[in-house]
Amino acid sequence: MSSEFMRNLINLVEAKVASNVNFTNDDVNSIATLDLESAKKTMIALIDKCSPGVSTSPMNPDKIRYLKNQVSQCTSVKDVVNLGYNMILAGEGLGSKTSRYGTRFTSWC
Repeated sequence: MSSEFMRNLINLVEAKVASNVNFTNDDVNSIATLDLESAKKTMIALIDKCSPGVSTSPMNPDKIRYLKNQVSQCTSVKDVVNLGYNMILAGEGLGSKTSRYGTRFTSWC
């Protein structure tokens, strides 16, 4: 195979993967510098981006409701960031199985 073909194939795969990403580590990292209320609003906005009809890789509406409720119960920015990273890891099949998030709805994985 030619190197140009391989480059095109890699670009195609990367574009497909990028289109299935609802939010990234950078999005969650940006929350860490905010105050608690702003962090909650930002995380809820990120979760809203995962809604059916908005995202190419949507979440179950029950999961979205559950996550928004979890965000509202967070008592610190650290909790909000932790929830965001747990969502990213769970989406890749690497969620923390010892946490309530990782065991609450096993059918979502």
